Amino acid sequence: MKGLSILFLVIGLIGLVLSLYSRFSMQLLPLAPAGVNASGLLGFSNTCFLLSIILKIFSKE
Repeated sequence: MKGLSILFLVIGLIGLVLSLYSRFSMQLLPLAPAGVNASGLLGFSNTCFLLSIILKIFSKE
């Protein structure tokens, strides 16, 4: 569970950096055929951070 928590944390940080870039450059990111906007990536990053925190709290290690 510790590895999964770290994975969610890293994915959340990457999503946060990409969403900040998208917000400041005012462009869609070409991660999907139609592009991904900053608010969608921020929501995804928020979910990854929450999953990481939950896994850290409930891990028995």
